[in-house]
Amino acid sequence: MKRLQSNSSNHPGLWTYNNQQPEVITPNVVPPSLSAALEAAVHSIGQRWITVIGGQASFVQQLVNAGIPRQRIRWLRPGKTDDRAWALEQAVLSGTSDVVVAWVSGFDKRAAQRIRLSSRVSQTQSFMFEEDVLTPHLH
Repeated sequence: MKRLQSNSSNHPGLWTYNNQQPEVITPNVVPPSLSAALEAAVHSIGQRWITVIGGQASFVQQLVNAGIPRQRIRWLRPGKTDDRAWALEQAVLSGTSDVVVAWVSGFDKRAAQRIRLSSRVSQTQSFMFEEDVLTPHLH
């Protein structure tokens, strides 16, 4: 079962036939949460990667604490936004990951569209977060 959770709508457009009015459906969008991503990773049955792109070491440690072997966790930390977008697209499309958890802030419109399209055709569960939403405030 494929689950893509994102804060934005994934609808590519409305289609009409012979001047019919388009049917507008408002999806029940549930904002992704780290706990949902963690649960998906723990319940993944395969032996493929749990890929984390960006994020912080604390999330990787949560995966290990939940019983996922460290050898099964692939943590990618590309510095450039373009590299992070490419890594996310490849992780989703390659079929080598059971779950992909990524932090996606700063992507341009084209990169965001490519990632949405790759997520639609992939069987990989994807969880994408905005960086500043999850970064704890300074003490």
